Amino acid sequence: MTASAKRVLVFRNGSLGDTCIAIPALRLVRQHFSSADIRVLTNFPIDGGLKAAPLHSVIGQSGLVDGYFDYPLGLKQWADLLTCRKTLQQWRPEVLIYMMPVRSSLQLFRDLLYFKFVVGIPKIIGLSLNSKAQPHLWDEKTGLFEAEAHRLVRNLAVLGEIDLQSEAAWDLGLKTDETVRAANILQNWAGAGRYIVCSIGAKWESKDWGLDRWEQWAAAFSQRFPDYGLALIGSNIEKTHCDSVARLWKGPTLNLCGMLTPRESAWVIGQAQCFVGHDSGPMHLGAAVGTPCVALFSAQDKPGIWFPYGNRHQVIYHKTDCFGCLLEQCNVPEKPCMRSISVDEVISATERALGKACGIPSSIATFSLPQANSD
Repeated sequence: MTASAKRVLVFRNGSLGDTCIAIPALRLVRQHFSSADIRVLTNFPIDGGLKAAPLHSVIGQSGLVDGYFDYPLGLKQWADLLTCRKTLQQWRPEVLIYMMPVRSSLQLFRDLLYFKFVVGIPKIIGLSLNSKAQPHLWDEKTGLFEAEAHRLVRNLAVLGEIDLQSEAAWDLGLKTDETVRAANILQNWAGAGRYIVCSIGAKWESKDWGLDRWEQWAAAFSQRFPDYGLALIGSNIEKTHCDSVARLWKGPTLNLCGMLTPRESAWVIGQAQCFVGHDSGPMHLGAAVGTPCVALFSAQDKPGIWFPYGNRHQVIYHKTDCFGCLLEQCNVPEKPCMRSISVDEVISATERALGKACGIPSSIATFSLPQANSD
């Protein structure tokens, strides 16, 4: 494998959270192919806002990649296959970097055939038919599965190493115009000096804690800490619900739903004392910029895979009997994995993230992983 390739194609689908998780892997690719034209074959979500922000809106002008190709999800029509092949063959990529989420053996074999023999890319990195290469590894000591960010880097080990604990690995490369615009929005806000960022949106219903719980958290927490401001971020469709939460907050509030790009949102979160929200794209933005996160997880996925990376965060995950269901819509009455998370539990986690509990600084706050049952 040579670093002298001139054209490198990265295959990575997903939206905001998927892209944030992939930043260290993309940086590893850029470090290895420092002078190459690196482009990403990715899907372009219909919703361009925070709810399903496309990869390019997160990467921006960071220098990690140089361009993008549209990958029509499913590729069920021969016309789509041929169009995609023609576009890629005209560009003539020399190397494919495979950075897709975990795929089945059939999907891996299909992708290998398509890129190697239909498109004709001579070198493929990160795509292995070995049954142990793709899945997230289980850590018996922690009781957690391998983080997606680590899995991606592990499968690209041939390119070298990158320290996932370093801030540089996650750097979004925000530009001056992006930070200035975001700063101008906060400039005259009374809460700008000390605030919490909250995002109550959830792309999947199974991950939603519920508006009533967020309202209770806002009223109770701000009663105890009225000197904190609350900035709410999300897409336009979440604005009304965020208004309901803001009305119950005792301190200054700012509803930024629909007003910021993902990269501007990253700057706003980066200036906050902590982030509170669901397992979501904005949460991963918060982790990427180093802000302590209070992350409420449903048990629809296995514990650890999508947890915010690092040891500054407070993760609340209740392991129910049905954990790992991967359902977008919960089919269990009362959605036990999420609704069993109490308001007091989130208040305590927020206090820990802020370093308010027992004088513990947020920099050494640890994960909390309560379980609804011991099975």
